[in-house]
Amino acid sequence: MQGRDGFVPGRPASDSWKKNGTKAMVRSVTRNVICFLAAFLLLALAMCAVEVVLRTAKLRSRLNARAPLNQLEELIAPDETSWINVKPLIDVNLVAGSSRSIHIQTDEHGLRGPSTVLPKPRGTYRILCLGGDNVFGSGLEIRETLPDRLQRILNLHSGLPVEVINAGCPNAGPLINLLRYRTRLSALQPDLVILCLNEEDLGYDRDVRGALHLDEARNPAYASHPGVRGQGSSVLDGVCDEFLVADWLLGWAGNVAGMRSRTASHSKAPVREGIQRDLAAIVPLSQLISGQFGHLLISISPSPWGVDRAKNAIDKTQSSFARDVGTFLENVHLSAQIEIHDGLTSFSQAEKAHHYFSPQTGALSAEGNHLYAQQLAAYLLETIPGLSGTPASSQQTTPDSIPLRR
Repeated sequence: MQGRDGFVPGRPASDSWKKNGTKAMVRSVTRNVICFLAAFLLLALAMCAVEVVLRTAKLRSRLNARAPLNQLEELIAPDETSWINVKPLIDVNLVAGSSRSIHIQTDEHGLRGPSTVLPKPRGTYRILCLGGDNVFGSGLEIRETLPDRLQRILNLHSGLPVEVINAGCPNAGPLINLLRYRTRLSALQPDLVILCLNEEDLGYDRDVRGALHLDEARNPAYASHPGVRGQGSSVLDGVCDEFLVADWLLGWAGNVAGMRSRTASHSKAPVREGIQRDLAAIVPLSQLISGQFGHLLISISPSPWGVDRAKNAIDKTQSSFARDVGTFLENVHLSAQIEIHDGLTSFSQAEKAHHYFSPQTGALSAEGNHLYAQQLAAYLLETIPGLSGTPASSQQTTPDSIPLRR
């Protein structure tokens, strides 16, 4: 006979308490497991909902051919030979700045604009502009970029038809541009190659050297990006590409911690190395261009940091970076073959010089490119015989082989 309190006569009280305690413990553990599973299921459903929302927004932007221009990975991709390159055959409207829509179009070589005519039309003076985003102009319409403005000015004031090709590649330094020229761009047969360079561009080549392969003459031949073959950190990149929630969380964590996320902003200058190593790619680039009867010109491209440094310099006639480049060319015995145009000096002397730069990216604005193109065009018209409308001296040179005046 059992009492109300569960006590059974003849059975020890401790056995009954143990049994009841075991049941209570089992119920408690079961309840905790159920709560944990419910919380986990709720979290999983919430993550799925966020993933659906992010994918819907991404799909809507693709259907509308519009995407926020907040990372340069919209435009550049890993490459098997030149480390990175501008994606070919882009034809999309992007949103830059305050909901400003710009049109980005590239050809089969990753050059901004329509396809380039090959072979080069006879009588046309073809200029190829190499550089980073200061040339490509990811936040500008093509008519606002340096190459397009330069072409219009030269055709207005020169004595022959001039074509200026936009071969800029964001996040590319001299070494990457050398590899791009060697593997793709040399077929364009340029008469003049302008390497637009600022001091911040040099650090982008740092990671390339570990994957660099040399030819028999010990010159850079190609560099394969690990992302092309699924190596290195590309596993994490693949997870972020497949799961937008992971991509968003990593970006948020990187911003909170003050660290670089997997999609680094192009507005931050990378780390510099020694000037000799930073500029070493200019030597084989010059050899490749001169081997095709072309000429190389280095133009020091304005940047906010460079303008500030030039303003505080003692020598107002030449920027320190232009002087460093000149010293390097003298050391490698190329000062007689390569001209240097210093675009920093006049910018540093202009009032409110920072108005010529984008407050979002630090790149040249449309007004900045207009001023830069005017200065560069004036330099070319003075330096290149024939462009100013006067005969190209007594050398009987054709437009396909006009040299720089020394």
